[in-house]
Amino acid sequence: MSANSDKTRRRILAAAERLFAARGRDGATMRGIAAAAAVPIALVSYHFGSKGELYRAIFAHRYGPLTEERFARLRAVEGAPVHGDAVERLVRAFLEPLAHMRSRRGARHFAVLLAREASDPDEASRGILADYLDPTARAYLQALGRALPGRSAADIAWGYQFVIGAIVLVIADTHRLTRLSGGAARAGDVDAAIERLGRFAAAGFRAMARRAPANRGRPRA
Repeated sequence: MSANSDKTRRRILAAAERLFAARGRDGATMRGIAAAAAVPIALVSYHFGSKGELYRAIFAHRYGPLTEERFARLRAVEGAPVHGDAVERLVRAFLEPLAHMRSRRGARHFAVLLAREASDPDEASRGILADYLDPTARAYLQALGRALPGRSAADIAWGYQFVIGAIVLVIADTHRLTRLSGGAARAGDVDAAIERLGRFAAAGFRAMARRAPANRGRPRA
């Protein structure tokens, strides 16, 4: 691929990422993406084919480095001497690369796009989360299982789901947290979010093992 062709391809990807994040997959159009990239619409189709293929190409472009960083952090956590809260360190290792994308130049729109895709009821039909996110998710679920002996696979999976729901709100939110807290908490403060969510999630995973006994029979008067 020539340098000019590669530059055009990157420009189209950046424009598509921006519009998909702002308008959603269905709201963005190939014509609008071409206009934002300042290229003929035929070039968008030439490089990426359909809108669906272009949408998938964004995840292929972005998620490779993110996956590598997550696996590297996982190896570092599991290879380190045992100290502190292993669960909290695993949660932070999983979430930090994604959360910090929001503050990195050129990746902020992808963080929002990822939040959109993760909360879309139709995501399974596209297979993007299955292809790009599930491999690291499964690795971390297994690591959490090793760090939480005796917890059921269901508890680990539910805990993971709760954490993902929280981080999706963190990376997608722009003003609501700041508004609700009266400025005490800032929506864009990623470090504060990760520090608190790590502790919150670790406590939640531990609490799931402490179930109250079932209330059998009728209460006495």
